[in-house]
Amino acid sequence: MNECRITIVASLLLACAAPALAQDKPAAKAPPPAAEAAKDSPPVEYRPPSRGAPRVRVGGSTRSAARGLSLVVVAPDHTGLASSSQPELFWYISQPVQAPLEFAIYPVDAADPLAEKAIAPVSEAGIQRIRLSEMGVKLESGEEYQWVISFAHKPGSRVKDAVASGRVRVQPLPADVHPAIERIVNGCLAPRPQDRFATAEQLGLSPLLMAAANSSGGVMGKMIDAQSIVVASTATQWFGHEGEILRYVFFHSVALAALVGVLITLQAYVAPFTLMVVGR
Repeated sequence: MNECRITIVASLLLACAAPALAQDKPAAKAPPPAAEAAKDSPPVEYRPPSRGAPRVRVGGSTRSAARGLSLVVVAPDHTGLASSSQPELFWYISQPVQAPLEFAIYPVDAADPLAEKAIAPVSEAGIQRIRLSEMGVKLESGEEYQWVISFAHKPGSRVKDAVASGRVRVQPLPADVHPAIERIVNGCLAPRPQDRFATAEQLGLSPLLMAAANSSGGVMGKMIDAQSIVVASTATQWFGHEGEILRYVFFHSVALAALVGVLITLQAYVAPFTLMVVGR
């Protein structure tokens, strides 16, 4: 019986390790150090305005020339919030158009726009994006803005065939947000992809170590995967005993996963274990 159990465990380890070694997984996203401090903080709760508040989003075609065209801003019915002074605005168009569109953004109740821009004809239907950073436009914190997308089949016409609009207000992150979380949020919102970053690098962790943790932890969990258990029972010709195999290897899997977690934590934060990480 002991020999049979040893054979089963060996089969499971081989079945789990082989695919893990062949895979090239991306770096796992480690939880920020602020996770422990966040336990004592109140949960974030989104509270939309009451139902009695007027809708501020407008969308749809308004003239027969734009029949069949749907123009919609990707925004809530109420004022949307942004943490960046140069947010990216998204809108949807249901079909390609040959004439250019127009974009404008106004402070609410202002007569003159903060910025205006002609948008090139859209060659493909779907969600489109406007980057205020490319226009050199910055929104003031706490002030509400109305942004408008309009289409006229005759370029330059003051009569628009379709209009869509929404509102946005810049609201900085609360002061009690941990700096690491704020850096992650701002990094994810960076206009240029090359300015964005991996979570591991931003938290000062080695991407190689996080990739190793991802692969190693996956192997420990795969030991109790149903497919691996079936492979083990088939390899040992111990058919119909999959439940016994699961009960036997479950605690091995938990113990080894905990061991991997302890080792990764030591290599990430505790000297001299940090010297074991390549390229650090």
